Amino acid sequence: MGILLWPAHGCAFAQAPSQPERPPGQSGSRPIPAQPPGTAVPTQQPKAPAKKAAPPATAPVASIPIISDVGNLSPPEKPEPVLHAKNAGLGPCTSAVERGSASAIDAPHSAFSIWNAGAPSLHAFQSIVIETYQSPAAPRAASVILASPSANGCDTTAIQVFPSARPCIDVERDILKSSAVIGKLAGLPLSRTTAGEPRVLMPTAGNGCVIIGVGVQYVAAAPAAPTTPQPEPTSRTSPSQTPSAK
Repeated sequence: MGILLWPAHGCAFAQAPSQPERPPGQSGSRPIPAQPPGTAVPTQQPKAPAKKAAPPATAPVASIPIISDVGNLSPPEKPEPVLHAKNAGLGPCTSAVERGSASAIDAPHSAFSIWNAGAPSLHAFQSIVIETYQSPAAPRAASVILASPSANGCDTTAIQVFPSARPCIDVERDILKSSAVIGKLAGLPLSRTTAGEPRVLMPTAGNGCVIIGVGVQYVAAAPAAPTTPQPEPTSRTSPSQTPSAK
């Protein structure tokens, strides 16, 4: 840096020498090419990281609350309605209750029965049964067994009600493995099992399903035990007494 001194005034002033002017384009930086009017300078945006797809949510398994205190239960091979019918002295309808229980009761259960105490063999017998199952989707079922005397024996009806947390469309797939759809009742599918028993599926709140089944049996009265005919008594003539000769 050059220094110029002006001693006339008794002071000094320092100034950097001026740089020579350079022509345009010689300043050391690259010139920006002229863009046509209305054309934006393209800029590159950073790519956003790809989001990982969330795993599909697993639908919770529907279940029905299970009551832990079930009381005293009887095994299916010892149906309580039959025990009640025998204790009531139901007579010929006892065999009808046995058949109805065999078709409806297949799990540990408890039953409540009612009958006519004055003449049990002449009136209807009814029993309501609650069965328990080791299934969170269908832990309970109900059956109603009705036996009534008829002219030639006794008729029995067994109504089964199975509430399930599964949707009816899934239950129907299982039922159709051993049944066939025969129609609809108020829009609900009606099927018939291979044993000829009808089944109806009724949707419930919460996307559940209730299976309703009905079975009817006609039990003829047991034939009366044959009796051995007894021989008719033969009349005997008592001998006349002859007066003794004196």
